[in-house]
Amino acid sequence: GLIETTMIKNANLAAINRRDYDVFLIPGGESGKMYDWHSAHGSNMRTTVRTFLRSGGGYVGYCAGAYLGRGKIGVAPFRKASSTLGVGWITDVAVSPWFERDALFPVTNKTLNDFRLFYANGPIFQEIESAKPLPPEMKNPRVLVRTGQSSTVHIEYGPVPGTKAHDINWRYSGLPIVTYNEFAHGRVLLSTAHPETNVTRGVHSYEVSGTQCGSPHAHLIVNMVLMAANRTSLDPEGMTAV
Repeated sequence: GLIETTMIKNANLAAINRRDYDVFLIPGGESGKMYDWHSAHGSNMRTTVRTFLRSGGGYVGYCAGAYLGRGKIGVAPFRKASSTLGVGWITDVAVSPWFERDALFPVTNKTLNDFRLFYANGPIFQEIESAKPLPPEMKNPRVLVRTGQSSTVHIEYGPVPGTKAHDINWRYSGLPIVTYNEFAHGRVLLSTAHPETNVTRGVHSYEVSGTQCGSPHAHLIVNMVLMAANRTSLDPEGMTAV
């Protein structure tokens, strides 16, 4: 296939290397607990991921993985704009012309907005201030997907118990949802939302469906992984993600 995947356990983090893997992907979870577990067991997640990127690997993070990428691992320059909002979905997103042009699988405003992007307390990013210098080893930050002009987050479960379902209007359009930047010789892609999950009937029971092959969500995921691997064509030899 195009992408060969391997799931690793916490204890095997040190196995991540450029000889065997092209991309390291961290999906949802509890970022603080993940990082602290490694620290308590004598491994350093920050050093491991940074070494992997310096050797030309890629990093993809959704939700908790995005928190780690911009936070404790520190390989992305995008700062958090606001606190967590709850659990729900994002409506009305806008794909950047650069992403739409260079994506190996089609991603457009129309196709992506036919689905609900699942949101579960992910980091809300700020735009990069062009006048400020980037942190060491970070360069070429870009936003691949933003909130649209009428974007809202529909929240069914808030961070405080008993929160009623409600809609939150973004303070302004254009907030980064999916970001790209380079770190040393590697590439980093982060997503506020969960592109691997398509909300079908609401999240009152966390009833979400896995993304179907060929769907806009699947295209978004594959494009993020391929960009992290620095693939500019559909290489028949495939690649490996962990």
